[in-house]
Amino acid sequence: PYVVYDWPQNVHIFGPKFERVEIKKDVYLYGASVTPENKSQNILSGFSVENPQALNIALMHGAETGGSEISIFGDCLPFSSADIVDSGIDYIALGHYHNCRPVPLSSDKVLGYYSGTPESVSFKEPGERFILKVKLKKYEAPCVDKISFQKRLYKEIELDCSGIVSGDEVKDLLKGIGDKGSILTVSLVGDVDPDIRFNLEELEDFVRQEDLFFSARFKNNTRPVYNRGLIEASLLGKNFVKALEKYKDQHSSDVLSAAEKLGLDAIFTKEVRDWNEI
Repeated sequence: PYVVYDWPQNVHIFGPKFERVEIKKDVYLYGASVTPENKSQNILSGFSVENPQALNIALMHGAETGGSEISIFGDCLPFSSADIVDSGIDYIALGHYHNCRPVPLSSDKVLGYYSGTPESVSFKEPGERFILKVKLKKYEAPCVDKISFQKRLYKEIELDCSGIVSGDEVKDLLKGIGDKGSILTVSLVGDVDPDIRFNLEELEDFVRQEDLFFSARFKNNTRPVYNRGLIEASLLGKNFVKALEKYKDQHSSDVLSAAEKLGLDAIFTKEVRDWNEI
């Protein structure tokens, strides 16, 4: 829709193929837009700058291949590290991946950056975020200044619940964290009595009511204290654990751990916890 707007003269809308705009003498900016037609194409392949002696900057939204990020964010305008090197571009400013990192992956020589998002957009993106201030000079490495101005940090923390005697004690532990402005993923860890239950939705409500953090979500990664002596003393418990061992090469450790929790709960407490308690 932005193509049909009546933009002022100092705004240039790039098309689906690389176009060159002269910023000033011997400084050029190349750019291209993502469209439904070119989204899966490698528009960097075979591309080269028109004047290699000038300072050539590129701007695009695309996915560098060869790393794990492409499986998360998709292959929008995919390109290889070699495509950047072969293009003659002095610096490429990239969007698509949400973490701040230099490019290309295949070289220690920095030819550009993903600035990432200036604010985290989900719980899956913890840590500090940046905008970039870049100084460029022909034949010299770019000088990149990372500037953080995000309002809130997404963080992942572990809360050790070992030794607690009731689920309500977790609330007291939460009060001691003291990180009011952050958005947290809190993993409950430690060895606890199997009779103790954690209601994760109730904990989220407690955080909101007490205004402890800006927001929080919880994961229950505690382990019930089913010691070997207890299991060995139970014929059913012993045979159940032995049966699970047959599947260790067929399922992930997370699946087997959840199955063991549920099975031993049923055997020793005669109750099975909810999925949001696993």
